[in-house]
Amino acid sequence: MTKKKKSAASGGECVSVGSDDVIVRLYHGGLSIEKIARKISRSSSYVKLRLKRSGVKAPKKEMHTNRVSRIIEKYKSGIGLKKLAKEYSIGTERLRKLLVEYDVPIRQAPKWDNTEERYRKIVEMYKSGRSNREIMAEFGFKSDSAIYNALQYFNVSPRQK
Repeated sequence: MTKKKKSAASGGECVSVGSDDVIVRLYHGGLSIEKIARKISRSSSYVKLRLKRSGVKAPKKEMHTNRVSRIIEKYKSGIGLKKLAKEYSIGTERLRKLLVEYDVPIRQAPKWDNTEERYRKIVEMYKSGRSNREIMAEFGFKSDSAIYNALQYFNVSPRQK
């Protein structure tokens, strides 16, 4: 049994509360989720759930073209996917799809022919004063153990903390 409710927001008309077809009709009629929620005196999460259960897909949020341009520019300048995704609060997979959509070639992570070459690069960066965090970000390391392995491989003493 559905309850009928009169609401000031709905202009005093009776709206069936809990009737999914009414919610879907209002949504397709152009009302936002928030307005529907106010109209039936429910939360917006309730309305979203009812729409989802009725098979209504939420429209994809479009990114502003200026934002997309900035992302593409930064990516082309060498900033990695993970860093950009974090900066713009979007998932890496969504970012990858966005770049592909705009015909931006996706860079592959560098493949090292051997460990010695990678260790040599790590030690060079370390000796030039780069921080462990910078080196970790550059190579995609989650911890600094690879840095210390490289230092040990070339008999380089670690800096004092």
